[in-house]
Amino acid sequence: MPAGIAGLAVAALLLGAALWMQDYTTSSFPIVALFLFPVPVACGLTVGLVSPRKAIAWAPLWACVFTLLVLAIVSEAIHGLAAGTSFQRLGLFAAGMILAAASGLAGQFAIKRRRAAHAIGIFVALCVVMGGVQWGIVSYQKRVFEDTVMPSVLLEIDRDYLSIPKDIQWTCVRGPVGSYTLSARLDGQPISVIVAADIPSVRGVEYECGESGAAIADDHAAREYLLELGFRERLVTSLSRQKGATGSWSASLAGTRLVLSDSGKVTVTPLLGVCK
Repeated sequence: MPAGIAGLAVAALLLGAALWMQDYTTSSFPIVALFLFPVPVACGLTVGLVSPRKAIAWAPLWACVFTLLVLAIVSEAIHGLAAGTSFQRLGLFAAGMILAAASGLAGQFAIKRRRAAHAIGIFVALCVVMGGVQWGIVSYQKRVFEDTVMPSVLLEIDRDYLSIPKDIQWTCVRGPVGSYTLSARLDGQPISVIVAADIPSVRGVEYECGESGAAIADDHAAREYLLELGFRERLVTSLSRQKGATGSWSASLAGTRLVLSDSGKVTVTPLLGVCK
């Protein structure tokens, strides 16, 4: 009994981590954790280890029932699972129950041969390996992004948004849904850039600059002021006075919005939200 509970607890921890961090991991990791390993195996082992020895024929059946309940409840928390076809979801449920039935038998044999602790030890070790593999994949994806995608993204920022010094030091943090956030300091002010990893492109920029007290009289002066600050022509081209606002201009490009006040303050924000 304690061995079965230990295995189930380890599986629950790994599954909880997979669900909690699913936007920051590979898309397949939560699905594999729930339908293939470790959840079905943990459910089967637990049922097999606690079942009476004479009930070995019932262990696979109860393991399937237990696993089916867990899968039905937890599967709703997996993002993107509903996008699959009914046949794909049915296949995942079937695979999970088959693994649970086999694990139930394995648990029964482990109890019969007094190797329950050995079986749980192997299971826990495989969970650790699985978590390590996922961490390695995510780390590798980040290195590939920094080496191959990040340089082109920085060129895009310098070409379309604002002038970026060559020696600026950027930090890269993996964000949700396959995105990355690049952060640095530009002229003493923090700047953040959200980048889509699947289709390498800038999704949004956050930055503030400008001199308080600058006198900006008209559209032409506003445009020249922004160009002097280093903002690029492509972003400034859409500059126009905001409706219902006096002495305030705005411009936008892709997922980024720029607002200029008549006092000279420039605020650049991503339309999808604040960079983190």
